[in-house]
Amino acid sequence: YDIALKTDGVDLTGTFRIMLEGYSGNAIREYKDKNTEAEFKNKLKSYLEHNLNNQTVSHIISEIYNDNVIVKGNLTIKGKYYSGNDQSEFLFIDFLPSLFNLDTKASTIKNETFLGQTIEKKISVKVDYGRTVLLKNYIPFTVQNNGLSCSLSCKQFSDQAVGIEYNFRYEKIWI
Repeated sequence: YDIALKTDGVDLTGTFRIMLEGYSGNAIREYKDKNTEAEFKNKLKSYLEHNLNNQTVSHIISEIYNDNVIVKGNLTIKGKYYSGNDQSEFLFIDFLPSLFNLDTKASTIKNETFLGQTIEKKISVKVDYGRTVLLKNYIPFTVQNNGLSCSLSCKQFSDQAVGIEYNFRYEKIWI
């Protein structure tokens, strides 16, 4: 996921680009194969808004290839940007996609099932404030253990933009 946003002081608007490789693109391929074009667009919009935690997507373009699926479009995020009384500003990042998207198939997976496919997700978000901002009081987070690695970092892209990146990889998945 690559997400580029700007803020007007209230909402965040911008673009997204998602590349789904391997099994990750199967749900979108299935939507495309089993529906009319209008139904496919509606299902894809619902799928994306669900995975982006109910934020609004529009102007969606999908490119379906043999080994990956690329989806891009516009994104509007409401209610995640706040200004404090002391000139502090807060961006709540709970709109970012969750680590696992198994909920659509979870009811059909039996306990003690090994999923042979490695799950890997990389998210990059850049927020341009249109004025000088300073990222402060941030502590990066990293964990690695038994085939799982996860990291979250924030960085200053420029004097007007900050970014959030998280990488997640899980090689041994037992349900």
